[in-house]
Order: sequence, then C-alpha cells, then structure tokens
Amino acid sequence: MGKKNKKQTIDSGTNSSTYKSVLTANNQNKTPELGLFLFIKNNKDNKLYLLSGILIGILFFTLLRYFFPEPSFYSDSYTYIGAAKDNKLASYRPIEYSAVIQYFHNFTNSDFALIFVQYFTNVFANLFLFFTFCYFFPINKWLKLALFLVLTINPLYIICSNYVLSDALFCSITVIWFTTLIYTIRRPHLWQFAVQVILLLLLFKLRYNAIIFPVLIALAVLLSNQKLWMKLTWIFTSVILIVMLMKNTADTNEEATNVHTFSSFSGWQMANDALHMMPYTKNTDTTAFDDDSKEAYAFIKNYFDTVQSKNTIAPTSGVTPFFMWDKRSPLKKYVPLYATKYGFKDYFLAWCSLGPIYYKMGQTLILQHPMLYYKHFIYPNTGAYFIPDLEAYGSYNENRDSVATIAKDYYQYKTTAIDKSSNKLHDTLIKPWPILFFILNTILLVSSLLYFGLGIFRTNNKVFNQSILMFLALYFINFFFVVCLAPSVFRYHLFIVTLSWGYIALISQQIVVHFKR
Repeated sequence: MGKKNKKQTIDSGTNSSTYKSVLTANNQNKTPELGLFLFIKNNKDNKLYLLSGILIGILFFTLLRYFFPEPSFYSDSYTYIGAAKDNKLASYRPIEYSAVIQYFHNFTNSDFALIFVQYFTNVFANLFLFFTFCYFFPINKWLKLALFLVLTINPLYIICSNYVLSDALFCSITVIWFTTLIYTIRRPHLWQFAVQVILLLLLFKLRYNAIIFPVLIALAVLLSNQKLWMKLTWIFTSVILIVMLMKNTADTNEEATNVHTFSSFSGWQMANDALHMMPYTKNTDTTAFDDDSKEAYAFIKNYFDTVQSKNTIAPTSGVTPFFMWDKRSPLKKYVPLYATKYGFKDYFLAWCSLGPIYYKMGQTLILQHPMLYYKHFIYPNTGAYFIPDLEAYGSYNENRDSVATIAKDYYQYKTTAIDKSSNKLHDTLIKPWPILFFILNTILLVSSLLYFGLGIFRTNNKVFNQSILMFLALYFINFFFVVCLAPSVFRYHLFIVTLSWGYIALISQQIVVHFKR
C-alpha cells in the first residue's frame, strides 16, 4: 500500500505517536510498543471511548430494569432453575448454566445479580473487542465511531442479557475467547494459553457446540510465530483437556443417571434431525440397529405409518425441534413404554437412558439415507440459518401473563403475575433481527469475497489477513455445525453477529481505499 493510502486508513482521532506504533506493528509484524492498557490510558480519545462505554452500559442497564422489571423466562429457563434449585449433577441441558444461577443465588434471592453479570459481561467483551481492533488495525475515525456504537448502544444485548438462558454468557465469553486468539497470532504467551483454555472449558460446559472451538485454537497457534514443538504442545494440550472434560462429564452423568454418555441431549437431537426424513424413507436396513435401537425404530416407524398418515401432527416442512420436546412426538411417546419395560420410575432417568439409543438410531438412519437427510434437513436448515426463527426471543416471557411457580419461589417474587406493558417494546427491539442478520451475513460474505478475490489482501499486513481468515474459519465451521446438526434459531448466532461488526468495518475500509486508488 502506498504512503497516501496508508494515511487514509489511519484513525485521525489517534495521536501521531500511536499512528507510528500501529503502522510499525502492521508493517514489521511486531508487537506494538504500547500494551492495550497503555494504548487506552495514554490516548485521550480512547479514554473517552472507555468512559462512554461504561456510562452507556450503566444507563442501558438502568433502562433495562425499568422497562423489564422481571427477566424473560423461556421453557429452558425453568429447566435450568430446577437443576440449580435441586443441585443436580445432570439435567436435560448442559449443567454449567444452572451452576451459574446457583452461584449468584447463594448471595441473593433476587434475579438482579444474574442479569447484571450477564449484561456487563457483554459490555466488557464488546469493549475488549473494540479496543483490540483499534489497537492492532488502523481504522478510520468514523468507522471507529460506528463500530463503537453498534457494540455499545445495540439493544440486542439488552434483550439477550435479560433472559434466564445461557445465550448472553456464551456469546460474551466466546467474544473474549476469540479476541485473545488475535493476540496469540500476533505474539503468543503462556498467559494467553491459560486464559483460552479456561474460557474454552467454561464455554464447553455452557453449550456443547463449543466442541468445534479447539479447531480455532489450533489455527491461531499454527498461524503464530513460535517453534513447531511449542505449537504442537499448545494444540495437543487443548485437545487433551477437552477429551478429559468429556470423560469427566460422562462419568458425572453415569453417577447421576447410571448412563455413561457424554450427552443424552445429543442423542435426542440426532434422532430429532433424522425424523425429518422419516416419512420419505424406504428400504431401511434394520439389521444395522442394535436391539434397543431396533425396538425404538419399530415404534417410531409405526407412528409414521399409522398416526402420522391419518392425522398430520408433526410439521411437514421446515426444520424444527418438535420431535425432541412436543408430547405428541413419537420420541416422547416411546419414553413411558421404555420406562415400563426396563423399570424406570423416574422420567428423567428414562429420558437419559434413551439418549444413546436414539443417537444410534438417528445416526444409522442418516448414514443410510444421506440424500434424504440433505433434502429434508440440511437444505431447509440452510435457509433457516440466514433468516433464523427468533424462537425464545420472539416475545417477552413467551407472551404469558405469569411465570412458573418454580421461578417465583426461587427468586421470591411476590406474585407469578408478569407486567406485560413492555411487550411491544420487546417486539420493536427484536423483530427486525432475522432480516438484519441476513443483511449482515450478505455484507460479510460479499465484502470478504471482494477482499480476497480482488487481491486487496496483498496490500495489508500478515496479522490483519490472518485475523480475517481465523474469523471466516469460525464462521464456516459454526455454519456447517448448525446447518447439519441443529435447527437454526437466532440466539445460536449472537457471537457471530458481535464479531461480524468489526470485520465488516475493517474489510469495507480496505475495499473503499482500494477503489479510491
């Protein structure tokens, strides 16, 4: 990039000494002279941004509690609260979020602490991302301001933080974790590895789709400048820790349910996905099933041959979690029969025991009918990825007049009644997001294609390009994971939304500079 173009990409809100530090870092691929703390402390504009971010956070949290005096509860919320209340070792979903709920409940019976931490963890994560981008990559002052605004005054973070769900924490911790990977690319240190591993383990325990994240650690380490044996040690250690955590989780599940499985939920999920193609399958080889899976399959096949053919109960198009949770689903109807046969007196224990059986059944069906699986699950789920269902976020407290008694008792509300006066505000803030997410994805993919297709990347420094590649790797790994394995809903994509803002700003800036030459 020529001298003139370099000047165009510099943030005019930053003083000349900082310019020199950033440009030197970009051109020579060395760590900037200033650390992030000093980068903020020694620059008037950066200190103003930090103070403004904190004040906006305080103001928005105050408004959140004023307009939404109760957090928003979804069906999953009551599962999390029930596990926290009874101090369970295993539940229908990953148990870590219940542990978080229980931790704050040890200090106060109010829901205030949980919502406060969820919101301000997002504030911290977004400011950390913002200053890291400004620290490593020159950015125009107007784009810098725009990036700051979408990361701080965005009502999306108010909405997601106000739910008793793991989404807000998973999003913010993922953003912090990913941002530390940028430092690893630049110059790896042991503290980064320690932070990444701790955050990765927490993310994995919050939501099992974090199982894909070690791939990103491996990529960041491989892109970093360090000896090969150190890279291999870093990667190997992170993989081993995840394997150990999976084993520990399976052992804990066995202790609590007498079923040695990493996740019964994943078995139900696999069966749910496979059943989308069940009405269209022919010539299924039942010899591929074990005895338990064969019995379950026979019951489910009979459902589709009789009940479903006479009275359409399950959805006939689109991708849905119907088969996992709806009482009319054959997966759910089979539970009492299985429990009676094998002497389970507790529904949850029977549910857990069926997890591995359903996993085997679902996996076998998918492997036998891959094209049907693509046609009836993957293909429609791809469309749902780009314009996802709001699902839990579709309404404040599911548009109900009251919360469940378990939530009232746990948080000691005076009544189960819900103030619905803010329902319209909730709808106004959240309803545009499926379309906005589609637009965001389109801009990200088109701008990335232009950036690499036009060869603009050749004029930028190595770390800048490596950071973009790492984010695109996360984007596509997450895309294929969701599209192939889980019905896509908006809340699964919160961390992609947050990380996209910065990369769209940086890439767009470089494209504009390219065409101004």
